[in-house]
Amino acid sequence: GYGHDLGVTTLGPVTETAQTERSLILVKPDGFRRGLTGEVIRRIEAKGYTLAALAVVTPTREQLAAHYAEHEGKPFYEPLLEFMSSGPVAAVVIEGQECIKGFRSLAGATKPTEAAPGTIRGDLGRKWAGTVDENIVHGSDSPESAAREIATREPAARSGRSRSPPVPSGPSGALHTGGACGAVWWCVVSKPGHALGCCM
Repeated sequence: GYGHDLGVTTLGPVTETAQTERSLILVKPDGFRRGLTGEVIRRIEAKGYTLAALAVVTPTREQLAAHYAEHEGKPFYEPLLEFMSSGPVAAVVIEGQECIKGFRSLAGATKPTEAAPGTIRGDLGRKWAGTVDENIVHGSDSPESAAREIATREPAARSGRSRSPPVPSGPSGALHTGGACGAVWWCVVSKPGHALGCCM
């Protein structure tokens, strides 16, 4: 079906209770390149978390510098920014009780070779050549980090443009690329298969 045009699309208030959290999940360039976005989203939904927004974007250096500000000056900082800007990422905002801790458990240990079977990194990751661990996903590590990270990736709030493109049916909800919002469509999802509005 088609979503409804709501003007500027921004994330509204959290939908469950005061204890419901939001987290930013990124399917990093390695996971996106390998076609793992759908599998990551499937696992998020199977866990029972709500998809609040989705986007596909190639992050700018400015976005990445804000996102990884706490790592500036560390030896892996520049290789990390280079890796994260090497291609598109899928950015997903999820909601749910303790979803920050829950997703980090679902993702597994940072190093894929140390991640337990059953986790995203344990099942789908491995060590590749290079100085940066290509570990498929990022998940916010605290409510404060989640709020900051989500704010750096909400292009609809900055663009003033919105329209609702066709949204694929099925459990993956809305995931689109292209358009005039920094080459991203940022879709706020009302339920699987229906977007409330998308920035294009």
